Amino acid sequence: MLAEAAVAGLLGVNLIENLKEPAKKAFGWVFEKGRNKYDEHKLKQALGDLADRITKVTKVKTIYKGDDSIDLYGFYIPTRIENINTSINFVTDIGKQSMVLEGTVGQGKSIFMRYLTSQEARQGQRIPLFYELRRLDDNDTLTNALSKQINNWIIEFEESDFDRVAKTGKLVLFLDGFDEVPNDKVKKLLNEIEGWCERYPNMQIIVSSRPDADIQRSNYLKVFKLSEYRFYEQSLLIDKLVEDSESNKLLKQAIKDSNTEIQDLLKTPLMVTLFVMNYRGSLEILTNQHEFYKNLFTILISRHDKTKPGFRREANSGLNEVELQEIFEEFCFITFSMDILVFDDSKAIEVIKECLDNQNIRDNPRLVLRDLSRNLCLILKDGLDYTFIHKSIQEFYYASFVYNQPEMKIEFYEDCTFSFWQGKHNIISFLESMDTYYFYKNFALPIFNDYIDKFSINNEYNTLIDFLYYTKFDVAEMEENIGIDFVFKDFYKRPYSYFNMLYRDIAMILLSPEAYRERINTFSVASNIDLERSKKIKEVFSQEEYSKILSSLQKLEKKILEHREYMLRFIDKKDSSKYRKYLNI
Repeated sequence: MLAEAAVAGLLGVNLIENLKEPAKKAFGWVFEKGRNKYDEHKLKQALGDLADRITKVTKVKTIYKGDDSIDLYGFYIPTRIENINTSINFVTDIGKQSMVLEGTVGQGKSIFMRYLTSQEARQGQRIPLFYELRRLDDNDTLTNALSKQINNWIIEFEESDFDRVAKTGKLVLFLDGFDEVPNDKVKKLLNEIEGWCERYPNMQIIVSSRPDADIQRSNYLKVFKLSEYRFYEQSLLIDKLVEDSESNKLLKQAIKDSNTEIQDLLKTPLMVTLFVMNYRGSLEILTNQHEFYKNLFTILISRHDKTKPGFRREANSGLNEVELQEIFEEFCFITFSMDILVFDDSKAIEVIKECLDNQNIRDNPRLVLRDLSRNLCLILKDGLDYTFIHKSIQEFYYASFVYNQPEMKIEFYEDCTFSFWQGKHNIISFLESMDTYYFYKNFALPIFNDYIDKFSINNEYNTLIDFLYYTKFDVAEMEENIGIDFVFKDFYKRPYSYFNMLYRDIAMILLSPEAYRERINTFSVASNIDLERSKKIKEVFSQEEYSKILSSLQKLEKKILEHREYMLRFIDKKDSSKYRKYLNI
């Protein structure tokens, strides 16, 4: 602790020295108010207060450390900006104009803004002011709010002084969270910021926001987007979070070897942190999204138990862990069914209240929302709205809700064999892992049987080729003005997971570049085709080409039959379990 205090003290002294010259140029005249001469002592005192405030900007709470505030330099990983190849140490590395820094939930916008504020102070060219826009009072102006902030360390400073200071070009403003401003205040705030851009061209303004806020449409600020994490940034963050060399190496190798499911998750600092926390809680390397989320709820809700003996985070609501998870699962089921991924406060409260009523639980929906967003962090407040930290969170807990509804899930699976499956690709995949028996018996096996009957698939023969049609058409944009479209005729069931087995494998056969005389541009599925423009494959290709396709499709039939046999054995094993006699089944 003494060492940390010494470092902090040294940093404060350095900041005072760094900020002295820009402070004189921006505020020197303020210290002459009511006096005939410049007051060096008051400047030094003001700089000490300013240095303390900038140091506090770098102290943040994280999901990994919980309630402990830590210095962001202890975990900060250099942020990349799209279309900028240089490393970003100072805001001027991005540009000298006023700008918007745009990032999604969990991407580290606020941490980046705090880092740039601190770096600006260390550089000693301008005075940085960091301000969270969510703190702006309803009837206040940004000019007044920042003037009051300056007044905290220069007591002589008044709002009327802001104009003169802004014109010096020695201020740089970091305005964090434009998307957190209430909708009815946005226009007024935007007008004030744009007015500054006109009146004070030498005062750089940096605003952070999530995508699609009004600030991005302003002609006065250029938009720069934060880049997604690559393996390089993932590795650096693991170095910061995981000290044990063996675990460190194991996690990095797991990411490097992971499939696209995991790679698509780990695009932000938040998701990489959850990946590490998952490993810390289970000591297992995760290989798919199902494993990633399976224990995440318990790990997040009890993460403080492992770091503070005898301590457990006090819940805001009266729900225990099981009840809270059941509420969250139903919340995901309802919001997904409503096609809602981002929702405002009132909608969140409305849905949680419905979940509480459905489960006959009495509790305050606002306190439940606070548990989900602050304690668990599976949904986060992003501006004025709430959003899931990743779409697959909503999908996994939707699937978990279905899994835990014995009466409903049979109907769910039956509906999914027809059009109800659309948009539920991930949910179906999660259910295959968590509910394999019922998934095979009520969803996958009926579909496979339909395929096998529809296409007369057996060990020696199938009619798949009779459902493939050749269509040639002219599209000016296509290479050589040639396109060939293969279609299924009269195909009526298309659930993703198992239809895709046919679709993908047949596409690979037909799109093989070395197999045919003309390049096939597309392979698609249609319930009906124009028979005047389309012909069966046999009528178009040579006998040799036709035979190649037929041979490949016959190999595919083996794969289909083997998978059906595997599902039948799995179901039969469960049905004939030696334990079933004890259940009176």
